[in-house]
Amino acid sequence: MIPITVVDVRDAEDLVVEVLRSGAIAQGPMVKRFEDAFAAVSGTKHAIAVNNGTTALVAALQVLDLQPGDEVITSPFTFVATLNAILEAGATVRFADIRRDDFAIDPDAVAKTVTDRTKVLMPVHLYGQTADMGKLAPLAAERGLHVIEDSAQAVGASFEASRPVRSASAASRCTRRRTSPPPRAASSPRTTTRWPTSCACCATRACAPATSTRSPATTTG
Repeated sequence: MIPITVVDVRDAEDLVVEVLRSGAIAQGPMVKRFEDAFAAVSGTKHAIAVNNGTTALVAALQVLDLQPGDEVITSPFTFVATLNAILEAGATVRFADIRRDDFAIDPDAVAKTVTDRTKVLMPVHLYGQTADMGKLAPLAAERGLHVIEDSAQAVGASFEASRPVRSASAASRCTRRRTSPPPRAASSPRTTTRWPTSCACCATRACAPATSTRSPATTTG
C-alpha cells in the first residue's frame, strides 16, 4: 500500500504533555489556541471546534432551519458523512453528477438538478482541491441557494469565485486521511478565492466570502 499522507507528531510531544498536565482533556486553552490558529489560516474571524465533520455539517444545516422535503444538492462521490448530515437535518438528498477531470460536483449537472424545493448546495472538495466555486457560487446566488462546503479533504485550499454567494458556510475535518496533495499538475491554472473555511476540527459558521487571491494551482495547508 502506498500511503497518501504521513503522520509525524514528534514536534507535538511537548504540546501533548502540556494538555495532559493541564487536566483539561476535552476543552481548555489548547483548544482555544487551535481554534484561533485555524481561523487565522482559514482567513475567517471565528472557528469553533466540534467533535467531527458530520456534526459540523449538521450544525451548518440546522442553522438554516430546513423543513421536511427541502432539498440539498451534493456530490455522489463523497464519504457517507455528507449524506448522513443532510438526512439528520431532516432534508432530502439530491445528487448532481461529478466531472471527470477533478471528480468534483459538476456545475452544469447542478443547474439541471435544482428544483423549487432546493435550498442548499453542498459541494465536496476532494484531494486537496476545491470544487469549481467560480461557477458554483454564481449559480447558487442566481438560484437563491445557501452554500455549505464540505472541505474535509481540502483544508486550506482556496478558489477565486467570480462573485460571492449570498450565504456561505463551510465544514472541515482535520484527520489523517482528510487532506492530500492535489493531483492537478502545478502548471494547470486555477484561480483561487479563500472562502472563510469554518473549522477547527470541525466547525461551521455562516459567513461572507473573504478577500480574493490568485495562485497557479489550488493548494493545501
